[in-house]
Amino acid sequence: MAKEKKSAPKEIKITGIVEELELDEDDIGLQIVDNARTYRVVMDKQGRKLLDYVDEEIEATGIITKTEDASEIKIARFHLVDEDEEDEDEDEDEAWSDGDDDDFMSDRDDD
Repeated sequence: MAKEKKSAPKEIKITGIVEELELDEDDIGLQIVDNARTYRVVMDKQGRKLLDYVDEEIEATGIITKTEDASEIKIARFHLVDEDEEDEDEDEDEAWSDGDDDDFMSDRDDD
């Protein structure tokens, strides 16, 4: 009989709001609320960086593990969702100004 191989944990991308979480003995933790799901943040070096983004919406990539009490996410990388929207707006502005007016003017000159 062949042994079952356990697959390596996969990184998952979630989007949610970073919230403070009060723990025992005056410790502060973080959680990310993604629609109906809540993920407790592993407070390693990368997880602590989220302390600057409480009440902000982020997109995070990390490894999800389930414990008896909750689901935890070990953050690999993250960024603010607002940054994405601003980048998209800039891209749209650039696309609009990429010579569209020049083409219009050259069409008129041909007449």
